[in-house]
Amino acid sequence: MPIEFAFLDYLQTLHTPLLDELMLFITTIAGRGELALVLGAALLCFKRSRKVGLAIIAAMVIGYLLGSVILKPSIARVRPCNVNLAVEMLVERPHSFSFPSGHTTLAFSAIMALYFAHCRKVFWAAACVGAVVAFSRMYLYVHFPTDILAGLAVGTLSAYIAWEIVRRFAGGETEDEQARGL
Repeated sequence: MPIEFAFLDYLQTLHTPLLDELMLFITTIAGRGELALVLGAALLCFKRSRKVGLAIIAAMVIGYLLGSVILKPSIARVRPCNVNLAVEMLVERPHSFSFPSGHTTLAFSAIMALYFAHCRKVFWAAACVGAVVAFSRMYLYVHFPTDILAGLAVGTLSAYIAWEIVRRFAGGETEDEQARGL
């Protein structure tokens, strides 16, 4: 943990009013996955993208259950902001546990569902947004770097499970779907 605190403390030296506002905006729009859920719901409306939408929503549900319902209370890791109380917070100190990052888990559940569904062009744009979401959680001093890595891993696993379920029960991918990236 000393290395993680050193990294988080270094991030505190990067604060500027503009970067603070940007990180607050990013972490707020990531929220509890509302945007990804809206994307998934919108994709459900079109036959061509229905499996991708279903995979996104299923991945987020699986990610939430694995991360927030099972791992967080089982591991019960205290957040860095609740250990180092000297850091000036830009957000209200969360009272939930830290490991894994819920924001990162939900973001990467949706993002990796795009990857497994072969939506590679959209995946790369979404991955960039997801990386900024993950960074914002450390910048705001509410997660350790290992919380972020665990969120990425849980999100990836959730997306893989969701895509395999969708692929098997909603019909396998056709070569045409794979070629179109849907």
